Amino acid sequence: MPNYETHLGIGAMLALLGGSYAFAWFNQVPRLPQNYAVFIGIWTFNAICVGSILPDIDLHNSKPRRLLNGGLILGSAGIAYTLVLFKTAGGFNAPNGYHVAGFLAAVVVLTVAARIIPTLVQEIMPSHRGFLHNPVVYLAVFCVPAYGFWTRDFNIPGVDPVYEVLFGVPLLAGLFVGAWLHLGLDASSFLNDELNRIQRKRRF
Repeated sequence: MPNYETHLGIGAMLALLGGSYAFAWFNQVPRLPQNYAVFIGIWTFNAICVGSILPDIDLHNSKPRRLLNGGLILGSAGIAYTLVLFKTAGGFNAPNGYHVAGFLAAVVVLTVAARIIPTLVQEIMPSHRGFLHNPVVYLAVFCVPAYGFWTRDFNIPGVDPVYEVLFGVPLLAGLFVGAWLHLGLDASSFLNDELNRIQRKRRF
């Protein structure tokens, strides 16, 4: 089966095409600043790259799993820091003392999360090449909401539909394309292995 580097390398090549297409498409939208189109192109590129390794988060100790755990741990610390500032001082413009308190809270949460999150993720994660390697999952989770954002048939309460189109659609569509690319590479590798096995059996 393709390894992490293969999935990410091929994903990056497709992401370059996808990001360029997104930039070209949104760059033609009237009254949309060009820097928005550039950001959307980069946003789409990153989404496809992430999607190309996403299914393998179900593999224990894989690089995608370690990236997931690291992101959750750092995210927990960032949330702790932010909550301290906003709950006690009303925002990031707080006096230095509040920033120190937020930093200390982040360190505590980081230490605890580093011990808890990897074990918790392992407990709730489905088996490798199971649920997260089912193409229907990504069709339902990414493609359907992206289509709903695009047609304005579905929206998140409190979120401007314009932002759903500008940022939600490229994100979800990119993750969908990347994940299906991953599954396609796995399937083609499996099929190739099976054909080689059948040929070897015929020789004997």
